[in-house]
Amino acid sequence: MIDYDLYVFCPHCQGFHDALVRVPRQETFEVLRVSDVYGKDVPAHFRQAISELRCPDTNKPINQRDANLMVLAEVAKWSLRRKKNAA
Repeated sequence: MIDYDLYVFCPHCQGFHDALVRVPRQETFEVLRVSDVYGKDVPAHFRQAISELRCPDTNKPINQRDANLMVLAEVAKWSLRRKKNAA
């Protein structure tokens, strides 16, 4: 299994923000849209995490609902957070 971090596109600063959600997947990819991985069935815990996100630049809530604007990024490739076992 490969671990992936959830990032969402911010309508305020036009960047991507880490939703602090990590999920294991059997598939191997560097970055894919959530819509490509889950279709329209975005996991409820993704939506919950996104509802709590605020843009660090504007302090406005992100509230992204479009699965095309959410990505899963392989840990330590595209994402900045480290793998659990990494030093």
